[in-house]
Amino acid sequence: MIVNRYAFTRYTLGYKVLNLNRLDSVAVISMDGTIIETSMDGIKFVIIKSIFYKDRKYMED
Repeated sequence: MIVNRYAFTRYTLGYKVLNLNRLDSVAVISMDGTIIETSMDGIKFVIIKSIFYKDRKYMED
């Protein structure tokens, strides 16, 4: 799923999130939205976490 230039893809631990404007800006979040690993700054992570909570019902199972 792509929202606001962030690509969310299913991953074994949860979801991988890629900033399509900066391909070196990646995060892995668990199914419940907690951070597992990231190379994003805090502001971008807050943005993707908000998107995740709002739109996770639309993400593939």
